[in-house]
Amino acid sequence: MQSFRQLLSAVTVFVAATSPSLGVVTSTHLYDLGEFDSGASAGNIANATTVDSIGGVNLTRSGSPVYTSNTAASGSTLATQFFGGDDRFTGPVASTSQNNFGIELWVTPDNSVPTSSIAYNGNSATSGYGLYQFGGNYVGLFGGIAFVGSSPIINGQATHLALVRDNGTTTLYVDGIAQGTSGAAPNIPAGLMQIGGNVNNAAEGFSGIIDQVRTFEFTAGQFNKATDLAFAPKFTVLSHYRLGENDPGAIAGNIANSTTIDDTGLRNLNRFGSPVYSSNTPGIVSSIAMDFTGVDGTQFSAGPVLTTQTDNYVLEAWVNATSTTGVDIVAYNGNTSNAGFGLIRNGNEWQALHGGVAVLDFDAPVTLDEWTHLALVREGGLSRLFVDGLQVGPALANGMNIPAGSFMIGGNPNLAGESFSGLIDEVRLSLLDGAFTTQMLLLNENVVIALIPEPAAMSLFLLAGAALGIRRRRAA
Repeated sequence: MQSFRQLLSAVTVFVAATSPSLGVVTSTHLYDLGEFDSGASAGNIANATTVDSIGGVNLTRSGSPVYTSNTAASGSTLATQFFGGDDRFTGPVASTSQNNFGIELWVTPDNSVPTSSIAYNGNSATSGYGLYQFGGNYVGLFGGIAFVGSSPIINGQATHLALVRDNGTTTLYVDGIAQGTSGAAPNIPAGLMQIGGNVNNAAEGFSGIIDQVRTFEFTAGQFNKATDLAFAPKFTVLSHYRLGENDPGAIAGNIANSTTIDDTGLRNLNRFGSPVYSSNTPGIVSSIAMDFTGVDGTQFSAGPVLTTQTDNYVLEAWVNATSTTGVDIVAYNGNTSNAGFGLIRNGNEWQALHGGVAVLDFDAPVTLDEWTHLALVREGGLSRLFVDGLQVGPALANGMNIPAGSFMIGGNPNLAGESFSGLIDEVRLSLLDGAFTTQMLLLNENVVIALIPEPAAMSLFLLAGAALGIRRRRAA
């Protein structure tokens, strides 16, 4: 994982090599919350002033937050622990920009219940932007205007957050994954830059650890999350089949193309039978899906196995079943009779299969005519099933044979009659490079949060419930 210092150095080199004018990304302020505070030591109350190591706009301490060596950012040796109430750092607004800006940080919450301000530039009731903890979710906030995205909080888990507005679209990133967007524009930031609390509302004091708060600006349209955030992904997407969006000329109602495209550009699949494109989609990450419902029993897409790995992977898909008869293949890597792993519908249950070894029964019921997100997570020798982002059933320690054969979606090239009855969308196989979190899943990326007209801050929070965390979508 790259450190903030490495990131900033890389950006500086890029700017010098390309243009004397504004570069792609310019860091404006960096609050290390420990390293640059004179004499800072883990366990001691934070200094009266915490240093801005880039912009020189230091912040003043209130309350009694303490330094801690419990850090998450690469290269960081100290962070600051806040205990709620009046614990916070405050100073002049970091920026008055309304577009092409970002704020990022690392956070480890102690409590997922209260509404609390993690870091905010402006006045959370009327102006500016920042990152908030609202109940059990992380959210971005434009004071008096709108929420941006949402993602569940896991107490005690270090998480990277970023709120980025690029060319009129604002995105909340959680551990590098987009968790919602908005076209709303913030009011011009006015008030204070605050970390760990809200000077206007002591009840919004944050409880937990915050580290490496950075603000930045950039050239419109030039932000790249892969290079411009100080976060290294904990997983690698091996293949992603959108089942429509990337297939040239795909139109709802037409028979699927002879080849369905892998979003990574490496492992396309061939069509068998006559599945058709459909506009009936999960409504979250997709505008077109694939309908495998047919009478010939041989409708599927297939190609070579994607990986021979037997551990530390995530296989996920959106599914909409129209039958609970027999056994249907959702997505499988290997040979269902003797090797590999995959997701299946077995009667009225969603299950996993280790070919030739075990059927993994998690007691996950099928609901007909409803879009559902499934994820088979194999980590540390244990297999778990997540349905709409929540683990169902136990973790199972069944072994598996090395995958060999085919990667298949919607059916089985070796056994006619196992074609899926219903629709499938957004099939993705990823390899884990670190601990699995549900933020890695394609649950709510690209959700657009509706604009909320300018109420006071607490009224804004009360209105947000309907916008947060809805996972399932009823079929049209």
